[in-house]
Amino acid sequence: MADWEKRCPGCMKTVNSLNVPCPHCGFDREKYEQKRNPRTLPPGIVLDNQYLIGKVIGEGGFGITYSAYDLAYLAWWLKLEIPVAIKEYFPSGLATRNTQSGSPSVIVTGGEKEVHYYESGLRSFEQEARNLAKFLKLPGVVQVMGLFSETQTAYLVMEYVPGINMKDYIRSHGNRLNEKMVLRLMRPLMESLDKVHNAGIIHRDISPDNILITQNQEVTLIDFGAARMASNNDGKSMTILLKHG
Repeated sequence: MADWEKRCPGCMKTVNSLNVPCPHCGFDREKYEQKRNPRTLPPGIVLDNQYLIGKVIGEGGFGITYSAYDLAYLAWWLKLEIPVAIKEYFPSGLATRNTQSGSPSVIVTGGEKEVHYYESGLRSFEQEARNLAKFLKLPGVVQVMGLFSETQTAYLVMEYVPGINMKDYIRSHGNRLNEKMVLRLMRPLMESLDKVHNAGIIHRDISPDNILITQNQEVTLIDFGAARMASNNDGKSMTILLKHG
């Protein structure tokens, strides 16, 4: 068995066996498979002959995000054991897939209208990659590393940001952060957002769910899927997004 075939789907570190809980992160593949939604890709599949897919780390109405590993960096990246994150375009209301049948391909449900919406969303997803690529190395903004198409959909390769979202972080601090802490955490992100806005891009989904914080207390804004270029009419022609709560 090759080294990459012994990578834990949870933390992407090398393990002796995938049939027992990971000694590094505790990931239990058997329990994961019992709960895994058939529409999500199974751990261990390789996409684009380069990316080893791990577990699901995020799932929304328009996409599924997986932990992953870039096999093209075997020479040096592998030694550093740095995983990546891959976001798959998968609009739940327009697409389906059953990996238990053996095929990872996405199937568009419905007729021509649904196909049109699916393809329109796919173009927007690809635009997300272009939006992110403009802000390479900008503090507080997730870094895009690539974009490719496979299984009748598209995939966005990003840096993997270990940590928890701001919503859980605030909850762990008694649902209250003092002013000094908030400014220390958020100032780098706010300064970066100023540059993003000056470039004419509006995120449109900034929330505690989409801000990750690491053990070093560094914050990163993720999920630019709802971002749009600002128009000359002050965005009045844009669709309106609502977020529960």
